[in-house]
Amino acid sequence: MKTNRPDLLDALRESTNYFLDSAALVPVDAWLNVALGVWSVRDLVGHTSRALSNISLLPRNTRGSVSIASPGEYFVVALAQAGAAEAIAERGRRQGEMLPDDPVPELKRQASDALSTAEQVAGDSVIETPSGRMRFDHYLYFP
Repeated sequence: MKTNRPDLLDALRESTNYFLDSAALVPVDAWLNVALGVWSVRDLVGHTSRALSNISLLPRNTRGSVSIASPGEYFVVALAQAGAAEAIAERGRRQGEMLPDDPVPELKRQASDALSTAEQVAGDSVIETPSGRMRFDHYLYFP
């Protein structure tokens, strides 16, 4: 990563590998089981895969200024929006529906794209999230 925080890239690799290993353990007949709140296993995996695909897809503008100053502020701003919880749940469901019957190969592709992007994008690049503009390394770092 083009940042002085190589630990973020290591953490992203480790958490991504853990996610992929966990998804590979889901039995074929368990994807529609209840997992967390309103989500099935497929929905929850979809939500997490969306987090990976967002790393590659969020627009970057290294010249822009940030409107969200920290990882913590991102959560405050994102969750303060009207209907945030319902919108997050729905995006997870939609992403889960888009996964193929055997989602692991697609998850591996998304993970590879996310890691490749994280290695190439400068940490201080500004990205545009639905909640505002923030540094890329702050987007990756959620304590």
